[in-house]
Order: sequence, then C-alpha cells, then structure tokens
Amino acid sequence: MPSLPSSLFFLCLLVYIQLIYPAGARRRAAQADHAIQPTVSHWIHYLVRIATAFSQAGVGLIIASLSQLPVFGSKYLDLRTALFAVGFLALNMALIDPVEWKYTSEEIRVKIVGFLPHTAPERLIWIAVSLAIAVSEEIIYRAVFFGLLYHLIGIYWVAGAISAILFSISHRGYGPIAVGSTFFAGLGLQWFVQLTGGLYVSIGVHFIHNSFALVYRLRGKQESEAEDSAAEEKEAAMPRPSE
Repeated sequence: MPSLPSSLFFLCLLVYIQLIYPAGARRRAAQADHAIQPTVSHWIHYLVRIATAFSQAGVGLIIASLSQLPVFGSKYLDLRTALFAVGFLALNMALIDPVEWKYTSEEIRVKIVGFLPHTAPERLIWIAVSLAIAVSEEIIYRAVFFGLLYHLIGIYWVAGAISAILFSISHRGYGPIAVGSTFFAGLGLQWFVQLTGGLYVSIGVHFIHNSFALVYRLRGKQESEAEDSAAEEKEAAMPRPSE
C-alpha cells in the first residue's frame, strides 16, 4: 500500500477529476450557452459520455495500480446473492425511482428526458453508455475511492459511507431527492462488494438499473404530456365570457 501522503494525494486527485472539474465544466457550458441539443446530437453526446467514462475508469485503474488496490476482485455469485440483487433492483426501480421522478423539478425532468434515447439505434448505444458508466463508477467509487478511504480510516463501513456520499454528490445534477436515493444505492452496491468480494455483481446491478431506468423517465414524460393535454382541453372547454 502507498504512504498516507500518497493516499491523500490520490484521493484529492480523484475528487477533483470526478466532482470539482465536471461541475465547473457544466457551469461554464451553461454560461456560454453551449448545451448540446439532444434531438440533434444524441449520438455525439453518447459517444462523449462513453469516452469520458473510459477515461475516468483509466485514471482510476492507474491510481489503483500505483496504490496496489484490488479492483475487480472475485467473481463469486450464489443464489442468495442473485436474489438479493434482484430484490435490490426491484426496490429501486418499482418504488424509489418513481418517487424520485415524481418530486424531480420540471427543469431537471426536461434535461433528463432530453438525454434519453428516442429511436431504436439510440437505444442500442444507450446500452453501451449504461455499461461504460456502470463500470467506470464502480471502479472509481466502490474500488478506488473506497480502497483509499479504507486505507486511511481502517473502518469498512465508514469508508463505504464516505464513498457513497461522494457517489451521491456526483449525481447532484439530478436534484436533491436523487442525491439522497443515490447515497443509499451506493451503500447497497458497497454491500454487494463486501458480500461477493468483487465488483462484478455491483457492476451488473448498476448496469441493469441504468439501462432500464429510462422506462420510468419516459413514462413520466408521457404522463406529464397527458396531464398538460388534459389541462389544455379542460381550459378550451370552459365557457368564455362574452365580449
């Protein structure tokens, strides 16, 4: 393992790469009004996200190698773990995701829906986007962030909780409700790492959630559009005062 100063340096470097620099880049893009128009540039946007995810994962793997941290670990999976994974996904996708979407602001909803795929080819590349993000974030948060913090603190779940906090902060662009739900998701994914001794189950759970969560987002969009249409029809049917 590296020295404490080296661990702190790598920890600060990852915080900058994952949390500070992306936030500044988003602010600069918003101020310059250079936001990508999803209806025009979905493929470019997706390819950029894949490239970004792989570059972040690459940095994480380099830091893990220099710090002598295990990354992917065991491929252990038994029936109990598989059932836990299915239950965890069901809880998130059937209960937490719809509640989170319900209380997400309209501005954030528009941005999320704009990023989602709308055609069959886009849905195919969305699978690649979901996998790249899942692999990258699990390497960064469940292996490298956690490994460095565990080396510094020495208490498994304190390191896991701090890693989950950092994971949730990285999702702050989706609103405060998402930050809370992502924190508990991070703890759950860390539990799978502890249970199996590797990242494979947590990557699988993360990937499946990212891939299919769009169903709730698009359903939410459809429900919102239906409500707007009904409101417009109701307003149009109301008698107007004679002039």
